[in-house]
Amino acid sequence: MCKQSWQEGAMWVNAVDLDSNDFPTLHIRTLEGIMQVKPNAWVICGVKGELYPCKPDIFAATYDEAAD
Repeated sequence: MCKQSWQEGAMWVNAVDLDSNDFPTLHIRTLEGIMQVKPNAWVICGVKGELYPCKPDIFAATYDEAAD
């Protein structure tokens, strides 16, 4: 993921903290508290608008990618 799309994603999820080093770290507010979103992870929006990170292998086995 390029730096611009990482920053756009951080704005979309209303990131709590965004470290813009070479290896960016993103933290989002979830129902369980603040959680780290690691590179290549998906951010899932639940039925009530809640957000949470999902590992790529779990996402691939469970969900379909939404169209743009």
